[in-house]
Amino acid sequence: MPRLSTLLYAVAGVLVVLFAGKLLELPVALMVVSGSSIEPSLKAYDLVLGVKPGLAGDVKKGDIVVWCLGNARWRSSCIIHRVVELHNVSGTVYVVAKGDALDRPDLPIPLSRVDYVVVLRIPRLYVLAVFLAVGGAGAAYYYVYLPAAVHGLRRPLTPGAAALAMVFAFAIFNLAYVGVAALDPAPILVKTPGVHNETLVFNLSSGLVHIHLSYDSILEPVSAPECRIVRPFEAQVELAEYSTTAGNASIVLHVPQSVFLELYQRASSRAANASLPSPPAKLAAYLWLRCELHFDKGVLRSMYPLEFSWIEPMVNLTGDGRVAITNRNPIPINVTLEVYSSLRHRIILRENLTLSPFTTTTVEVPKPSRGDTLYVRVYYTFLGHRRAAGVAVHG
Repeated sequence: MPRLSTLLYAVAGVLVVLFAGKLLELPVALMVVSGSSIEPSLKAYDLVLGVKPGLAGDVKKGDIVVWCLGNARWRSSCIIHRVVELHNVSGTVYVVAKGDALDRPDLPIPLSRVDYVVVLRIPRLYVLAVFLAVGGAGAAYYYVYLPAAVHGLRRPLTPGAAALAMVFAFAIFNLAYVGVAALDPAPILVKTPGVHNETLVFNLSSGLVHIHLSYDSILEPVSAPECRIVRPFEAQVELAEYSTTAGNASIVLHVPQSVFLELYQRASSRAANASLPSPPAKLAAYLWLRCELHFDKGVLRSMYPLEFSWIEPMVNLTGDGRVAITNRNPIPINVTLEVYSSLRHRIILRENLTLSPFTTTTVEVPKPSRGDTLYVRVYYTFLGHRRAAGVAVHG
């Protein structure tokens, strides 16, 4: 067999194998680049040669790598970007890559997800020339350089011609259906380092919200958290304290009293036409807090419920004969205290009071004379309803 045919067989066979390399997950593969995210290093329709990371040595910062979705049909969803960072998290190496023409890096992926390291680039202008040269040589050999004895006869299909046809068919299919051996720069979903734990403690009496986050040390906060109330209405909260250590963040927020006043007014409007339980009534209330914390490789957005209850003021008699009025709400409540003497048949004391949040106010009432009973009544408005509570003091 002539030497030219042997060479053509070898070239065609190698090209077929290399073009099918990514599809068949071979150690070496030829791939056609699509998209412009890696420009100017690589341009659309450049031909690149990739080898498995084990053959190329360790993946290093600056390498151009390729990774694909393993469950995608024909391995069609792939990315070709440059490695900008490598991180070791609990024994697992993560790769952060970025397109040279992009502003933001990709999500980190485990090193084991990297399929190929690019070791050779063939500019796109040369791709067409390679196929034309191979095709021209094949056509010249099989249809021009023929023995005179068979000139004019129909040339049978030979293995070399079949191999060349496969190369051209695969190349055309490659350009028509981007993905089989071309590289799609669309983002893919991967499992990435993130937040492990979030805890929240809400202190209603002080209005302080303590949030603690633990996350992979590969992540680094780049700005203070942005938090606000979003339900049942929008309102600002104050950042009282913020600190970070390796893999941890502590956030302390203060919910101003104006937020609770607004919530109480809304609750009062809704409950004004409904009945309340017998005193002391207790009704659930809630606020939804939304926080954003920006990391160097992503943004954490979380919603936190702040739950508590509106509790009706309680009136009790202390051991020394005084009256104690307790307000267990985050807002002040105005009350009117009246003392009625059953013996005198009249009110002997009336006093207007403002109960501060989370306080017990004690009022000294006159001591009843023998045979008299004093009825201490406390009047107030609770969630839109006029209510009263009281105790009796016997002489």
